[in-house]
Amino acid sequence: MSVHSSALRLQPIGSALRANVVRGDVVFVHGFGGDPRETWRANGASSAWPEWLADARRDLAFHTLTWPVAGNDWLSVTDALTTLASAAAAYLCANGLGGRPVCFVTHSMGGLLVKQMLRDPSPAAQAIAERTRGVVFVATPHLGSGFANVIRRIPILSSAIALVELERDRQSLSALNDWYRTWVADGSCLHLVYHEARRTRKWLLPWPSILVVPRESADPGIAKVIATSIDADHIEIVKPADPEHRLVKEVRILLDSVLPSLSAEPQAAAAESAESLLPSLPLDVVPAPGQLPPGSQFALRGLHPNPLFVGRDDDLRVLARNMNQGRSIVVTTGIGGVGKTQLAIEFAFRYGQFFPGGVFWISMERADAIASQVAACGGPGAMELRPDFGDLKQDDQVSLVRAAWNDRTPRLVVFDNCEEESLLREWWPAPGGGCRVLVTSRRPAWDPTLGVTPYALDILAPEASVALLRGFRPDLASDDPDLAAIATELDHLPLALHLAGSYLRDRQYDMSPAQVLRELRQPQMMEHPALARSGKTPTGREAHVWRTFALGFDRLNSADQIDVDAKALLARAACLAPGELIPRELLVVSLVGEGPDAVDRSRAEDAARRLVDLGQMEGGGGGGFRLHRLLAAFARSVADDASARPAVDRAVLGMARELNATGDPRRAESILPHLRFVTDAALARDDVSAGDLCGSLDYLLDARGDYAGARLYSERALAIREKALGPEHPDTATSLNNLALLLQAQGDFAAARPLYERALAINEKVLGPEHPDTATSLNNLAGLLRAQGDFAAARPLYERALAIREKALGPEHPDTATSLNNLALLLRAQGDFAAARPLLERAITVLDRIDARSSGLAVSLFGLALIVRAEGDLARASSLLERAIEIDEAAYGPDHLEVATDLEALAPIVEELGDRARAQKLRERAARIRARSAGSKEGGE
Repeated sequence: MSVHSSALRLQPIGSALRANVVRGDVVFVHGFGGDPRETWRANGASSAWPEWLADARRDLAFHTLTWPVAGNDWLSVTDALTTLASAAAAYLCANGLGGRPVCFVTHSMGGLLVKQMLRDPSPAAQAIAERTRGVVFVATPHLGSGFANVIRRIPILSSAIALVELERDRQSLSALNDWYRTWVADGSCLHLVYHEARRTRKWLLPWPSILVVPRESADPGIAKVIATSIDADHIEIVKPADPEHRLVKEVRILLDSVLPSLSAEPQAAAAESAESLLPSLPLDVVPAPGQLPPGSQFALRGLHPNPLFVGRDDDLRVLARNMNQGRSIVVTTGIGGVGKTQLAIEFAFRYGQFFPGGVFWISMERADAIASQVAACGGPGAMELRPDFGDLKQDDQVSLVRAAWNDRTPRLVVFDNCEEESLLREWWPAPGGGCRVLVTSRRPAWDPTLGVTPYALDILAPEASVALLRGFRPDLASDDPDLAAIATELDHLPLALHLAGSYLRDRQYDMSPAQVLRELRQPQMMEHPALARSGKTPTGREAHVWRTFALGFDRLNSADQIDVDAKALLARAACLAPGELIPRELLVVSLVGEGPDAVDRSRAEDAARRLVDLGQMEGGGGGGFRLHRLLAAFARSVADDASARPAVDRAVLGMARELNATGDPRRAESILPHLRFVTDAALARDDVSAGDLCGSLDYLLDARGDYAGARLYSERALAIREKALGPEHPDTATSLNNLALLLQAQGDFAAARPLYERALAINEKVLGPEHPDTATSLNNLAGLLRAQGDFAAARPLYERALAIREKALGPEHPDTATSLNNLALLLRAQGDFAAARPLLERAITVLDRIDARSSGLAVSLFGLALIVRAEGDLARASSLLERAIEIDEAAYGPDHLEVATDLEALAPIVEELGDRARAQKLRERAARIRARSAGSKEGGE
């Protein structure tokens, strides 16, 4: 293929502030079939996110690169990319790039083009490569495309779609990726890598959806770069609709890191009066620790900044914004050991200079000790409110201090470890004054009438965790894999990292990080000396993770029914995946049971609230919960509840089956990590429950496109059921059927067929030749034969399945309607429209009575419309398709490709009926939808 620069287009996005201050270039490169603007623009949005970035960074020049994408022009991906890359480099240099630092943001095959360009030996390409500072890969098929694997099996389409070449050129793509990983190994070019989490629906193909670029292909394997998931399909992944979307924010952060903005002017001097100083509190730049203002009581407590404090700049900025915006009381919440107290200390020393009235620290752990601490704030070494202050009674001292806190002078008061709302009500300064209050607490939820602003403090980011460990061992490399693994094992909890870092330092001459890691991975992690050291942390607290967690657990009273239920619920939460969001329904159901000692739902909810209030469990998104990895280890060490694990197994299995039955794998995403965790724990038992869990996990992984993972659990489920139930049990037949479905989806028809046949034989022998499960086996085997093109062998199986369902389930059962559809579609494929038509009409009648809005009904309407059109009844075909469109729009939304498929079918009928203008509008609407996604119309059971 010959590619010339004339086929390329570089279009500006926004405009730089001034040509002589442009700091660098940012080039957006779309994928195969992409558009320079629509690729990046969310549906219905007036602007695309590259424009948002261009508006935020006016000192950078933003561009989109358009490249030739016609499918029939592609003879070989590798050859085409090589030719196109050289031309693109020359074109970019001719248009002013190559002289400044540059970043690329790429989607799909656009990422392959950029990699090939950076590899190209031409002087233009090398000039760009030398100045490349960052690359963002979004759903780039570094090792080939999952879509290609499907299209390859459809001869009528494979020659026209360039993605198929990704499969043929897999070896060349791998070689390109190996080169690229070596080229970026020095770390001079920063990366972001994303992969799609949702399957993309394809147009007029017999599979409902597929992961076009699965994670294993989207991850180039660059050292220290993690491929992260975005909850979108291959098309929508680059169409964020919100400036707060993680893709937009993280790309902005990368640009700010590698193409820093022009230095800001120094901030204006502090205002003359005390009252005007607080508004000048910096919101974007975190100050270095400094001296506290005169009158501060911090020095009396011996509190100091921590030289190893890392990873909390964003949290400090949030606190500063809240204080600046007049929010008088901010409560920093989180589990024990997450660093709430350390954050408060650092905030005080970094921002204390903006509170000229002083900074004060009050521990709220003991109610009877609060008054004396407040009184000390007014005496010598603090505010020194009166010369005779020390001679006054404590009550009078407290009154004077509180009066000072209530005036308009900006002051900062820290209430550390305040777990009771009543204590806060009793001691807070009056609203409307100059005082700001920072509270630290395990308690996440507060009475709204208090008017506080809660801020949940999270664990450290992975890179900050490693930095904290290296603070104790600076001799270790920042990319030491054992340090990263230790941080992960401790789930990035600051207290645990501090203790482990101290242990690494103390044992550096006789234990390597790898040895410490192996010890931490032992079952009794909480008893390891690295987490149970004597002494104090920099905040003055006891340096012992287990005892820190026990502070909350020990408050559970065995004589109180809610606390008893809370202990049982904590034991169940510890059986689920640590650190993952636990759906509220899953945790509550694990405790709710039957029998005389059953716990009802209201008691279970009370127990959950109690655990959250005590900091034993965190409230998460969507009303769910989260149990930190170390808290889970602590809970397992103190739990004495043999009923916990079986109860969790039942709850997870029940919810998985319920969600899987919906047919929408996205609905089961929330329980996937827990289903996997519980299933892996059950594998050692090899009992019926373990087999059931494997079967449910297999189903969900298959639906998500993780065929390798699904096959592992499918085969294990089959082995367990054959052993536990016998080779001819109906559940064994179910496992055979599931494994066969998986193999068929992967295109291994030869391996799938004997499994289908064996499942059919079992169901016929054990359940009988007229059982509904036998009909299901017949239907599935017929579907395989149909996919192989053996229509003659498939037809009698479909007919027998239909007869069984009509007799066993009745003529108006949804499964009967499915059989009618499947047989009709086969007959239509054979050209027997006369036989197919009455079956589809029956299916429509049945489904219309059951659910007039079901997507299955739309499939039947679509199929019948094609038949009556072929018979010349254009008016009825149009009516059927109009109704199918109405149903699909209600079921999937107006911009779904199911709707586009309906529109494509309706357009020529409308044109034949004489309305050419409307036909054109239908085609244009379908084209707009198809530019964003792909889908399929037909499908069996």
